[in-house]
Amino acid sequence: MVLLTHWSPTVRRDLWFDLSPNRLLTVARYRMPPADGPLVERTSTSGFERIDRVRLSPAAFADIRGKLALFRPEALGLGAPFVLPEGCHYVFDVGEEVSITYVGPHDQSGAFTSQGERVCNHGSVNRLEEALREILTSLPRTQAAEGFIW
Repeated sequence: MVLLTHWSPTVRRDLWFDLSPNRLLTVARYRMPPADGPLVERTSTSGFERIDRVRLSPAAFADIRGKLALFRPEALGLGAPFVLPEGCHYVFDVGEEVSITYVGPHDQSGAFTSQGERVCNHGSVNRLEEALREILTSLPRTQAAEGFIW
């Protein structure tokens, strides 16, 4: 399973793309409650505005999986190791702009994380965002992703 999350700080909204081994693509738009709201409100699934599911063709699935493999950590583990764009470091109190999480067997996982240009102004961030934009625009259109600005 591959889960791609894009966070938009201006509209406090997440867009999730979940690609399952059975070729099912789930696209979900989630509106974040206020950061100062009750914890139960911030961890609830009631914030989903829209969820769409589309089964990809075998060719489209193979193409997307191949492109997403470029962002995959070398090894998955129980501690969810993550990799960053080349030349960047992680700032713990900023959060991610884009995260691609890979889930394997036995609860092993790993992630690619980018905090965007506000944290790392390295050219690799621009190249990675262009590659991700290409992947996202090649996915079938869904109402959940409609109007979401990358």
